[in-house]
Amino acid sequence: MFFGGSLLFVAFLINEWFHPLPFFKPQLFGRRNFAHGLMTLACAVVLLTGVAAIPGQYLAHIHGYRPLQTTPLFLLVAIPLLIRCLRPPPPRTSSRSITVGSWRSDFA
Repeated sequence: MFFGGSLLFVAFLINEWFHPLPFFKPQLFGRRNFAHGLMTLACAVVLLTGVAAIPGQYLAHIHGYRPLQTTPLFLLVAIPLLIRCLRPPPPRTSSRSITVGSWRSDFA
C-alpha cells in the first residue's frame, strides 16, 4: 500500500513538472523561502500533535487512566483557551499601540 502510494505520488509530481498549466508547481520547492516555510509548517504540525497526544498517553500508560477520565482534565485547559480565542481583540490605532496594546490586553 505504501509502495503504491509512493509510486503514484512520484507519477503525480512528474506529471505536474511537465504539464503546461499545473495544479501545483513542483519548481516552487527550489525556492528557499517556500521550502523553509513548508519545513516550519511540518515541524509545527508534529510539535502540536505531540503536545496534544503525549499528556493523554502519559496518563493512560503510567497512571492507568481511561480516555473518559482524561477528558475533564483536557477541558480544564481547552475551555479557557477557547474563551480567549473567541474574545474580540481591543481596538488599535497605531503600530506602537499594537505592540504595547496586545501585551497589556493579555495580562489585563
